[in-house]
Amino acid sequence: MDLLANTSTSFQHASSWIALKQQYGWQSFPLMLDQLVSETCNAQDTKYYLSLRRRELVTNYHVVRHRTLVVFGVFAYIPDFLCKNFAEFDGFSKEEWIRFFNFSGLLANKVWNLVHTTISCSILRLECAWVHCQNEIVDASRSRFSEHRKHVSIRPSRYVQAPSTVYITLSDSEKNLLAQMKQKTRYNIRLSQKHGVKVHRHCLSDTLTNCHTRDSGRGQNTKHEMSEESTRVFNQFYTLLCTTAKRDGFAIHSKQYYQDQIVQCSIDPSTQLYLLLAYQSSDPLPIAGAVILHHIQIPNESHGIATYLYGASDYRYRNVMAPYLIQWHAIVHAKSCLCSIYDLYGITRENSRISGLNRFKTGFATTQAQRLFCIDLCASKPLASLRRSLFGFVEEMRLRYVSWNATIRSRYSH
Repeated sequence: MDLLANTSTSFQHASSWIALKQQYGWQSFPLMLDQLVSETCNAQDTKYYLSLRRRELVTNYHVVRHRTLVVFGVFAYIPDFLCKNFAEFDGFSKEEWIRFFNFSGLLANKVWNLVHTTISCSILRLECAWVHCQNEIVDASRSRFSEHRKHVSIRPSRYVQAPSTVYITLSDSEKNLLAQMKQKTRYNIRLSQKHGVKVHRHCLSDTLTNCHTRDSGRGQNTKHEMSEESTRVFNQFYTLLCTTAKRDGFAIHSKQYYQDQIVQCSIDPSTQLYLLLAYQSSDPLPIAGAVILHHIQIPNESHGIATYLYGASDYRYRNVMAPYLIQWHAIVHAKSCLCSIYDLYGITRENSRISGLNRFKTGFATTQAQRLFCIDLCASKPLASLRRSLFGFVEEMRLRYVSWNATIRSRYSH
């Protein structure tokens, strides 16, 4: 294994996602943990880190995002930090977990020193990737973070991405994949087929046919655009997405954001975006849809992770169970593309107002993965700690407003 490989198992670190976030105010720079550990850790810690790398539990390549916020200064964020997505930690003993969190706390301090020196950030958020592990042992070992608070304050933080998810390992046959699903999910897939629902798949990442070049006064400038067909099917899905968001009370991005996402994924060879639309013979417009991302983890290899990003459906056709058939088609297609994992991308709390989405996703997959931690780091000075506390309060109020606004729109949309 090449320990210096410039790759990541997370699409959050793909060049398409970096470019997309840059369009919306986030700057970024790469972070290589291999180099950081070799330059700043002692021989014992370096040996332990390399043992984790050889077991493919942690990954080298990360991307540090950062932007300047009024009052709070530079906020930096590293998504899917340290661990390899869906790494198998299930066999770890309590002693191994204590050692792991002890090392993670040490590494977090060294990452803070590097990032703070590079961009003078006031807050650094580290959000671990999803891993498969035993919850009760992990919960008993997290306190080890507090042992490394030299000149830096480490606090638990609100997760940016969902704290847990469910996923399917695609190595089994289609027959076995169906057998592993809940009985009600299999029934709904067959019911949708009996209702005559047809699923059409569109590869949005192969649709930059309207590229053109113009003279901007400083040479040539290439502008990428979606094709007419891609624009047409995307507009149909976005209409469904807006309707679903109002109905279920959740916030969505602007139309331009999704279009920019499609363009960036088309440019990046490691990412492929697929749009699946379900139709019924009685209606020419789609009755449900989903966007699936395929991310190739390592260059020149086919194995990757398929991720269910967005979904939408027409409530008038709820009885034909089209979203279930769409997911089944997405799973089969991911398997045919040699993806190793199909990620349903996040489940919510049991008492969430969209807990029905939990039941939908867990019907397909029962294997759960969780993020080991999400922490904020800042200088251990009174003013810095006060600013971090104020930042947390403002962030909580903003998220509550977004949730409240989506709920109000949902109530008045009926």
